[in-house]
Amino acid sequence: MQDVFSGSSDPQVKKDAADWTAGSAFTVPRIMPIVFSFDARTLGTDFDLPVFLTQGRDDNVGFRDEAKKYMDDVHALQKGLVAIDGGHFACFTNAGAFVSALRADTKSYEEPCMPS
Repeated sequence: MQDVFSGSSDPQVKKDAADWTAGSAFTVPRIMPIVFSFDARTLGTDFDLPVFLTQGRDDNVGFRDEAKKYMDDVHALQKGLVAIDGGHFACFTNAGAFVSALRADTKSYEEPCMPS
């Protein structure tokens, strides 16, 4: 994306930027009201399955203290609150760390036939 804003002449880079912009223009107005109004407590605090919350260390929308309070109240087979580098959408902007955390959290629940 940086190349587009700095004047890249590569047509594919410009197309990618245009696609990203068009996608954002379509998605943001539809998804952001849902994202910003979500309250995990409406799901309850008692679960018969593992519950893991992965959050970006620099998230300034979903505050870590509030996430910790919620996770403290959660009763589950296993639970965890994991911080990875990134902001509110760290699962997308730091997908590698998110997947690594998810795999580490769920490792003990893998079936023997599941690929690693």
